Amino acid sequence: MHAVSTVKFGFATLDDLPALMAFMDEHWRKGHILAKSERLWLHEFSQDGFLSVGIAKDNLGQLLGIFGYIPYNQNALPDIAGSLWMVTNAAQQQFPMLGIQLRDFVIKSVPHRFFAAPGAGLQTRPIYQVIRMNWHRMQQYFWLNPEITKPKLVKVAANFTQLPMALADNTLSLQRITDHRQIADFDFAPFNCILPFKDARYVRHRFFEYPYFDYEVYAVSKNAAWINLVACRRAEAEGRTALRVVDFYGLETYLPEILNLLSESARKHQDEFVDFVCHGFDAQHFLKAGWTALDFEQEALIVPNFFEPFLLKNVPVYCVSDATDFPYRQCKADGDQDRPNIMS
Repeated sequence: MHAVSTVKFGFATLDDLPALMAFMDEHWRKGHILAKSERLWLHEFSQDGFLSVGIAKDNLGQLLGIFGYIPYNQNALPDIAGSLWMVTNAAQQQFPMLGIQLRDFVIKSVPHRFFAAPGAGLQTRPIYQVIRMNWHRMQQYFWLNPEITKPKLVKVAANFTQLPMALADNTLSLQRITDHRQIADFDFAPFNCILPFKDARYVRHRFFEYPYFDYEVYAVSKNAAWINLVACRRAEAEGRTALRVVDFYGLETYLPEILNLLSESARKHQDEFVDFVCHGFDAQHFLKAGWTALDFEQEALIVPNFFEPFLLKNVPVYCVSDATDFPYRQCKADGDQDRPNIMS
């Protein structure tokens, strides 16, 4: 093994893509989708001819570490999501602070308003505590379809009782958006104070142009006026489906009624359950809609989070954020969370 005497920080270019894919395969996980899919790399990290991935290389040009980020909007000071933070074991032994130094390089080099890392791994918690980031455990709210008497995707506790659903609001409706140009009818600007702020370009790129999953984006209308956008995805395993809410735009005022409409959609499509993995939303809205907050500490009732591949287990998801006085939300599709992990 060659000796490493110096470390150089920079940003990845398209020429680095083969090395990045090999890095994921060797140091992250064998067969990881980002070790095989150039298309996904370009979708998530390509930014005007370069990759939004900070890299550390040794004096011979070997890749020692990566720190990726994803912008949420096109503002001069965008909000950004951290992703893919790792250094090799050998580099960590020789340069114990390399991971933090690489992150600092990216954070200082990329002008931004707000930083968060959705889906942060538990192994990074001590590091984030050292750099004084806020650590959060995301909640998983769910509603079980009572018409599915023999579920395969969930494990239901014998004593589980579901709360009653909220009363329907006949002035609210869901409209499926099938053309991203329709998003122009929704005014994102008033929600710039909700962090992270996501604009129309982000919604188009994240949900209408995603290379692997088919998302369902709904406009929530009240008396024919659009008041919210909701992004969902139907996940399939064991021959059954679940409706998963993965993003939410706008105020929470009508969230109970919106959850009610989504529950009815799940009932109509015979989904086993509908859920929403998120942080920063008022729990009372979910309770009012008859949804339940999953208790991750027990195993009598299981509502899975991972479908690619499917895992019948309660698994909490974590996120970290800058300190802020503004409302802060994280949803399942933020960052690089809602993606397949392997390619067949």
